[in-house]
Order: sequence, then C-alpha cells, then structure tokens
Amino acid sequence: MNKRFNIWIVSALVIGAAAFMVSGAGPARQVNKWTVESSLSAGRSGASAVLLQDGRVLITGGEGGEGIVATAEMFAPSGVVYSAAAMANPRTRHTSVLLPDGTVLVAGGAGTGGAINAAEIYDPVKNRWTPASAMTSARVGASAVSLPNQRVLIIGGEVAGRASNTMEVYDPATGGFSQVSEFLSVARSGHAAVSISGGRILVAGGFGPDGEALDSTDIYDSADGHVTAGSPMAMARANFSATRLLNDTILIAGGSNGKADLAGAEIFDPETGAFTATAPLKTARQGHEAIVIPNNHKVLIVGGTSDGLALSETELFVPWRDTFDTGTALSTGRSKLTASATRISGTVVVAGGADRNGKLKSIETYGAPTIVVNPTYAVGETVSFSGSGWKAGETVQIVVRQQPRKHDNLEFQTVADGSGAIAAAGYTVTDADLAPYIM
Repeated sequence: MNKRFNIWIVSALVIGAAAFMVSGAGPARQVNKWTVESSLSAGRSGASAVLLQDGRVLITGGEGGEGIVATAEMFAPSGVVYSAAAMANPRTRHTSVLLPDGTVLVAGGAGTGGAINAAEIYDPVKNRWTPASAMTSARVGASAVSLPNQRVLIIGGEVAGRASNTMEVYDPATGGFSQVSEFLSVARSGHAAVSISGGRILVAGGFGPDGEALDSTDIYDSADGHVTAGSPMAMARANFSATRLLNDTILIAGGSNGKADLAGAEIFDPETGAFTATAPLKTARQGHEAIVIPNNHKVLIVGGTSDGLALSETELFVPWRDTFDTGTALSTGRSKLTASATRISGTVVVAGGADRNGKLKSIETYGAPTIVVNPTYAVGETVSFSGSGWKAGETVQIVVRQQPRKHDNLEFQTVADGSGAIAAAGYTVTDADLAPYIM
C-alpha cells in the first residue's frame, strides 16, 4: 500500500540560468524571463481566467475599449490564442471556477446595467455555454472557492452597491444556488478567500460596510456550514492576495488600508489559527495577482498598482526563506490583469489589464526552473527528483523539508546536463517519512 508524504523542495539557482528554456508543450520560453506570446483579439481589463483540465486557459469577460464584454478567448499551451464561444451576458469583476467534470462555472459580476445574478456553464469540449440557475443575489467582486464536496462557495462582494456579509453555494448536482444560512462576521468586499486544511475556507480582510479596511477574518467549515470568527490579521487590508503555500500555510501580501498601498506581508498558520508577520514586499501594491509557480513553488507577485500607477515590477516570494526577491519586469505595467498557473511545468501566464495608455491585449508567460518529485511512494522505494530549466553544468542543491516534520532536513546535490535538466536519486522511504493519512 502506498502512502503519501509531503515535502518542501528548496533549490538554489545561480544567476545566469536565464538563457535556458522551460521544457514542455509550445514555444521555447526562457527561464527567469517573460516571453511575449500571441495577443488577445482586443484589449480587456477586469477579466477572469481559469486553467482547464486539458491545459488551456479560458479568459472570460472584462471591460474593453467600448465597455463590458461577453467575449471569451482561449490560451493554448502551444502559445496560440483563439476565440471561444461568447457568454450570454457581458460581465466584469465576476468569478470563474473549474468544476470537477471539467466544465467552468462563471457567476455574477457587473454587467452593462450594473450587478447581475446570472450564471453560466462552459463546456470546453463542445465550446458551448449553458445558462445555470440564477444566483440568490446579484453580486460584484465576490470571491469563489471550490469545496471538498464538489460544490462552490461564493462569498461576499458588493450587493446592491454595498459590501455583503452573505454567502451562497453552487451545487453541480442540482445546478442551483442556495444561500448559506450563517453570515460572515462583517460585510466584505475587496476581501480574499482561500481553502485551508480540514475542508475549511479562510475569508480575510476587505472593505467593510462603511468602506473601512478590515483586519478581521472568518472561517467557513464546509463540513457543517458553520462560520466562526478567526484571529485578526496584523494589519487591516483590502485588494490583497492570499496564496496557499506547499506546507498549507497562507501568504497574505500587499493591498490597501484605504489610505495607502501596503508592502506588509504575513503568514497564516491554519493549525494554530495565528497570523505572523513576514518580510515585506519590495514595492507596496494592491490589485495584483499572486500565483504559485508549478513545480517551482515560489509565489510570483505580478501587476497591480502602486500610488495609482500600473506596475511592471514583479517579485518572488521564497517560502523556505520567508523573503521576497526582485523578479524580472513585465514588458509593460498591468493593472486589473488576469493570471493563471499553467500545466506547463514552471510556467505562469498573464493576460490583458490596463496601463496609462488604455486596455491591453498582450499576453506574457514567465518560466522558472523546476524540480519534480512524485509524492506517493511505498516503504523501501527510493525517492527520485527531476527538473528542467537549469544552467548547463551548474550544481543544484536540493533540500527536503518534511511536512509534518519527523526528521531533520535532507540535502542532495546534482549537476544539470547540457540541456539544463537534472535528475537525482534522493533517499529510501521509511515508516518515519509517512504522513498520518493514506492517499
């Protein structure tokens, strides 16, 4: 019987690896650099992006040069961008979530006449939209999180022009929405929501009913539908990012306190329920995207605004050092952009947004070196590592940190071959390596 163990992989990349390429489908993409891809058909900001099961990224809605749009486009791993079927309803500041059957739920947002409660289901195989039941409330800027029971939780946002303390659940089995009987401790818009361990959802910060920035949090338990107040964050903030790290802690970064943009960052530990300050961003920003780089595990902080100006500067949060490193700049500043991880190892895509010249239609991808390990092994088997995008001939150090921790960190070294690929046999799995649950 195989059991699962969790590890952090900590790797050292020397300067100079940027000349090598990320392996995978599509055009060669340089490591530690941005690659300009094919463009959207037209500029749009405030769109939503979701990664499909087949590796394509669906980009929906947003605001174009002539107003809010219903159009949708597809970014393929090959780098090709093409039109998908248009939605029935123009919308921006909406939510989009991948459902377990591979379809996509798009719900709410602002339409041409204000907030809408319309929802639609996209079938990527048939390239077809189907109307879903209406939401219980028309809401703009809500957050949406997938639940362990295959349903989707829609949280807060603006209802009738004010922050809302309500939530609703979409059930794919019935195709309908139902309002959650319990309420958030305070109405929230511009908040963040992210899944945490135990089937729970952390709902944090945002602007309250009077427009004030909030430091409060709520915890929604998907098992029984109860909402409990969580510990407060170290600082009140809205329009920030909340990102789940490999060890299940949550990185909170940036945002606005209603008067100034924030550089402060903190870590939420779901086991203790506490927030702990960590190193700040190098540039205060709000409205940015924060994406975990696939098979790299650093968090890419990209876009947003600082003092009202769209940012091209990026940063990389390194979880095993609890610090932010300066990243490679985008080709242009982007506010109200959309971004997604891809199924190309080490690659993130950003699309659209706005700069001082108007709406953007350009797309860029960022490539990072990778280390891959299969998380499932039997006792007695040897853990092996592989990766790509490293500098030929450089020595890569791999540090394995077990989660939950039962022994000291393990360190290994390997040398990248001429193509920048690495491979290493690490260690033999023992009973001490196994997590307390069966995969």
